[in-house]
Amino acid sequence: MKLDLKTFLAFAVAAISADTFALPPPPPINIVVLSRDPDARALLLAYLTYLEQKGEFRWEANQLNAADFADCLANETYDSACVKRVLKHAQFPGAGVAIMVEGAAGLQRWRCAGRGVDWRSEANQQINVDLRAALFAKGEERLAARNAAYGCLISAAAESGW
Repeated sequence: MKLDLKTFLAFAVAAISADTFALPPPPPINIVVLSRDPDARALLLAYLTYLEQKGEFRWEANQLNAADFADCLANETYDSACVKRVLKHAQFPGAGVAIMVEGAAGLQRWRCAGRGVDWRSEANQQINVDLRAALFAKGEERLAARNAAYGCLISAAAESGW
């Protein structure tokens, strides 16, 4: 029996288990969302859950509490240096990220801080996110919003030693 190339490749692919190509799960990230607006906070948490379900990152059982950051609120904005200090001194393993969110429930301003003293990538860690586009837009607009959100989170995690 003569086997053509297509058939051979089909058998070869079928013989190789999917586990052979499986990547390890991403390291976990401890995340806390800081916001004065409960609706904006809830929508951001829902969006992070969406990103986690897509396999973009692994959300560690939350060991950070927003109440621990209450002293970091100054003059209607978050004191980023204070947020970084609280993260640095918090007792938990792995990366820690605080997302300070301001703005409306749809269009939000995020500052993603990690445990490091300096910002890893200030341009990536201080972004505007349109959650409507991130969730419901088509094609490039949706991808751009998701990549910006993911970049903010991952840059802050990298700052934390992720």
